[in-house]
Amino acid sequence: MISPGIIASFFSPTFPRVISLGIGTNDLSSHSPEVVIEDLLDLVEFLQSVDSSTAVGVCKVLTQQHCSTGLPHKGFNTRTATFNKMLDALFDD
Repeated sequence: MISPGIIASFFSPTFPRVISLGIGTNDLSSHSPEVVIEDLLDLVEFLQSVDSSTAVGVCKVLTQQHCSTGLPHKGFNTRTATFNKMLDALFDD
């Protein structure tokens, strides 16, 4: 995970008013949805602590297909479905 200091220095002094996070795809390739959600929540919490007036939106992860066969990537897509359901439960606004 990226350290909060790096993120803070990147955004300062012009911290954005709206942040849209489209993250998780790479992490879901090798980590459980629970681990990815935990890291995502840490990042959202940190961003809100820097400036509580900043709106943070979290995008769902898209399913994938194998490049060579065009068939669904079952293991990844199963983790994606779980991750997206967890997002729905956490950010049901």
